[in-house]
Amino acid sequence: MSNVQFLLYLICQIFGICANPSAISNLRVKGFNMATATLTWAPPTTRTDGTTLPPDQVFGADIFDTAATPALIGSVMGAAGTFMTGVLSVGIHNYTVVTHDTTGHSSASSNVASVTVPAVLANPSAITNLMAVLNP
Repeated sequence: MSNVQFLLYLICQIFGICANPSAISNLRVKGFNMATATLTWAPPTTRTDGTTLPPDQVFGADIFDTAATPALIGSVMGAAGTFMTGVLSVGIHNYTVVTHDTTGHSSASSNVASVTVPAVLANPSAITNLMAVLNP
């Protein structure tokens, strides 16, 4: 660690003035079946200014899926590097992860990891006999 990096580290520790965590760059879908997908990544070990980000300063990460509404589909605590989705709908799912440190800073979004869930069976037909009756 250089003198400048050490000085930035001390400022971060003493005053809580820290650079944001670096973005995750190796997000990938480790495996999926027709129901769920497992995402894996290596938590960042540096901040955007090049200083070290120790694992105990990683608060957690938020996981996003562009196919979901809302896009935030879950969170992990600490420096965990894996997440299993819930049951996936048919279509393309594009995932990203944002890391948060213990001082409240956030990284940029990670790379995108995608998975496509093929339609195995056709969707059910729409209900056509829905009725409403006013209750007394």
